[in-house]
Amino acid sequence: MLLKKKLVPLFLFLLMAFSVTTKQAAAVTSVVQGRDMLFAQIEQLLAEVARLQTLLTQRQTINRDGVPKPSYIPYVPVLFSMEFESVYLVEKGRLVTTVPGKTVSATDAKLFTLFVATLGEENVATYVKEWRVFYKPKSDLGAVVEYIPAAEAWMIGVNREGFVAGDKEIVASFANLFIHEFAHILLFKKSDFETNFTEKFWTTADHTHAAKLEQISSTERFAILSHYYENNATRFVSDYATLKPSEDVSETFLAFVREEKPLGVSVQEQKIRSFYSDTDFVALRGVLRANLIAIGAL
Repeated sequence: MLLKKKLVPLFLFLLMAFSVTTKQAAAVTSVVQGRDMLFAQIEQLLAEVARLQTLLTQRQTINRDGVPKPSYIPYVPVLFSMEFESVYLVEKGRLVTTVPGKTVSATDAKLFTLFVATLGEENVATYVKEWRVFYKPKSDLGAVVEYIPAAEAWMIGVNREGFVAGDKEIVASFANLFIHEFAHILLFKKSDFETNFTEKFWTTADHTHAAKLEQISSTERFAILSHYYENNATRFVSDYATLKPSEDVSETFLAFVREEKPLGVSVQEQKIRSFYSDTDFVALRGVLRANLIAIGAL
């Protein structure tokens, strides 16, 4: 009887312990099932998000008529609102069409090849976002550049008039044009250089001349440019350099690249030598000269 009395409490204790353990196991099972259900719901939500993203992408890339939309929306120029024959995106130094189904024209490709050969693949990939081609016969506008703020890169537009890939003189002329436009790009981040250049070398008469040119048509401009240059040939490297300070700096940069370092005391020679004070320009001069030699333009 005594043993039986002792076993009864032990049995009751084990029974209670078993009951508690069973409840805990049930609770754990419930948690696991709840977790699995939650994971399943998350997977369903992720699948729905993926489906919606696919639909959104399709709506963004395909018009209502089923025609694919351009993968890139071209920049809308502020300074140059002319009509461009072709607009290309530059990716890793290569042309990509912005119109579905359109291919790169042979002339555009040859122009761009010369552009890359002149400036170098690295410079093109670093600075150029868009490459455009226009046709303006009998125009003094050979090319344009404009900064694209959103891309932190540049749009280059080139007048294809007169371009012949196999003509040595024409190739050299276009290579010079590309270096001139590249100078505008380089000086955008070196504005202090242009400011100092202008303050040091431009006279009141130069500024008056430039202001006058802004008030006349492009057809009248050539004669005035030529006349002013003839009277100031020791101060400017070309007639176009007299147009305004930014063009003077770019034209002088071209002379800096193409010519040997001048030793004279004329203002023109001082302008060219001023570029030697910038180590970046000196290093770039060597690269561009090597490129010009490689394409037979120096």
